[in-house]
Amino acid sequence: MSPVPRYRRLAVILRKAIDAGEYPPGSRLPSEKTSTQTYGVARETASKAMDALAADGLARHGSRRGLARPARGCWRP
Repeated sequence: MSPVPRYRRLAVILRKAIDAGEYPPGSRLPSEKTSTQTYGVARETASKAMDALAADGLARHGSRRGLARPARGCWRP
C-alpha cells in the first residue's frame, strides 16, 4: 500500500490532466460522482482531492455546480 493518501494520488492524476490541457481554463472538472466511478475511489476521497486542487489554485468551488478551472487571469487564490 502506498504511503501517499488516495486523495493526494487522485489530485496528482487530475493535476496532470489539467497540465496536459484536458481541462482548460474556464472548463469544469469531473464531478465527485464521476470521479468515484472513473477512479474507483470513495466520494470523500474525491471531495478531498477536489479540495486540494482548489487550495492549490487550480480550481474553484461553484455553487452547486462542482469545481471549475478559473478563467485565465480572472482568479487567484
